[in-house]
Amino acid sequence: MIKDYIIKSYANGRLSIGKAAEILDVSIYDIHKISNKKGIKSTATKEQIQKSKELLNKLFKKVS
Repeated sequence: MIKDYIIKSYANGRLSIGKAAEILDVSIYDIHKISNKKGIKSTATKEQIQKSKELLNKLFKKVS
């Protein structure tokens, strides 16, 4: 499956998290979530993930 390949490529450092998110058409937050579900350790801290989520929520509110 392409999603698994992209996530593995991100985990191995062959893709940036931004590029992985772009290819899969998801947010960076979603890449963290997918990686965690697959047992792949993210290099981002919990604080960074939370800040990304908050920023994403703010952006969606502005667009709505």
